[in-house]
Amino acid sequence: MSTSTTSQPGSSSAVAPTRRERREELHEKIKPLIKVVVFEQKRPYTMVKLELVYRRAIWYGVGFTKVAVPDKWDPVYGRCLAATKARADIVRQIMAHEDEEAKDNDE
Repeated sequence: MSTSTTSQPGSSSAVAPTRRERREELHEKIKPLIKVVVFEQKRPYTMVKLELVYRRAIWYGVGFTKVAVPDKWDPVYGRCLAATKARADIVRQIMAHEDEEAKDNDE
């Protein structure tokens, strides 16, 4: 007895990407397009503000990090982590905008 499934000719087996897949794809797409606008570091805090020009709009994202007391201060790691959080902020904004546009188109 076989449990494998095969798609029938003419049937649409295309599945829409999940929200997580869309988010990861967008992260990779915008990564090379982002530029750092502001970078501030004062031990134990780091703040990064990023700018992205994407689909004829300018998007800004901000990321903050703070070193916990027992951890060793690492300015490079702090900057990378804050930039990752700022990029995630931009991705959240873009996805919310795209969801809003899709909702408006459905109405």
